[in-house]
Amino acid sequence: MYKLPKDFSGPFSINQTVEVLSFAQYHFDVSFSNSAWMHVESGYSLYSAGELVEEASEFPLKSTCVVQLLGERVVDVYVENETNMALVFSDRVLLIKGDLENYEAYRISDGKHEVLV
Repeated sequence: MYKLPKDFSGPFSINQTVEVLSFAQYHFDVSFSNSAWMHVESGYSLYSAGELVEEASEFPLKSTCVVQLLGERVVDVYVENETNMALVFSDRVLLIKGDLENYEAYRISDGKHEVLV
């Protein structure tokens, strides 16, 4: 729908711990230790040690390995193709896909500001 701002670097989540993962029929939410959050309605890929563990392209999810991220700390964030955002953990990467054309893919908030992609 929209692109991430050119200067976006994901500071809302770096060095923050995933405290809550909640799942609904057509989205999931990630809450971090600093009150930041993500609301994901798009597909994603989860990698562990560089290997693809899980890829989801549509909801509802019947099961997911994303729960492995509970309690994990984000060590880096990077943007791919101006819409995809990757949360990097010590041994995992969660790549959120942001190009859904006319639909909202995800929202992120640092507790004060919100970005819609």
